[in-house]
Amino acid sequence: MIKIEQISSEDALLQNYNLFIVASGFEKRATLQGEKYSGHANRKIALAFNNERDDVVRLQNDEIFHERGFEPIILDGEETDYDVLKKIIQESFKTKQSELNIYIDYSSMTKNWYAYILYFIKNSKKIMSISITFGYSHAKYLKYDGKDALNRVVSPLIGYCNINIPSKPTALIICAGNEPNRVYGIKDYFDAEPYLFYTDSSFNIEYHEETQSANIDLLSEIKQDNIIRFPVYDLMYTNNILENLCKSLINKFRIIIAPCGPKPFALLSMIISLNYEGEIEIWRISPGDGVSKTDREPEGLITCLKVIF
Repeated sequence: MIKIEQISSEDALLQNYNLFIVASGFEKRATLQGEKYSGHANRKIALAFNNERDDVVRLQNDEIFHERGFEPIILDGEETDYDVLKKIIQESFKTKQSELNIYIDYSSMTKNWYAYILYFIKNSKKIMSISITFGYSHAKYLKYDGKDALNRVVSPLIGYCNINIPSKPTALIICAGNEPNRVYGIKDYFDAEPYLFYTDSSFNIEYHEETQSANIDLLSEIKQDNIIRFPVYDLMYTNNILENLCKSLINKFRIIIAPCGPKPFALLSMIISLNYEGEIEIWRISPGDGVSKTDREPEGLITCLKVIF
């Protein structure tokens, strides 16, 4: 059973780690945690896509990480990424310590990467205690640019899908963001009983209102009792809401979670899925290569979740 606890970013960024992983890319917020980190890490790695190497912000981020001793690892966005990530984690297993501590800044990371790291560690034969601290840098509000990007990828994340033929009706838990087309048609695609999560107004009221407006049609189609607002910075509260909902549904429904909103919700979904040994499926809904590039600047708030195996 995976256990979790929310810890302060101040404490998390002072601690020593065997492995400290970040992701470079086209967002300015990508470097915030790497710059704030003042502990010691045996190995520091900056993951990055091969196809973003000429982006101006990416070049700046790469330079910042280089100055702070991060080793660049270039990934192709293909299944070969998993082999590289697996090797990185396996090498960290070689520590002579009885405890392995890893830090992952997943703010600018594709879901595939941190989903696979979680899945691999959960299913590895290990003789040591392992903990991963996941740090998320919240971004300043940036109005949706209005660019339409059709969903080209609708598929389960590797390791987060039950391959058995469904024998129960489907309950679909959607986490929506402020991009209207991201969740368009998902409910009908799965022919499911829908539940909708989206952020409340406690942290960023502009993002909350824009999300409501972007998903107005979907909100009108879903029962009010099935619409749940959550505080994006309070991970333990959000986890309790999501986990209790899954517990109430799992005996009667096949559960699919489509986390199209903030990444902390996706992370919680993955952990719950792993604790249920794949009975709860996590699906990726994405424009794939058609995603629009948005330079998100850090707001300053970092939420950290410690995941203990």
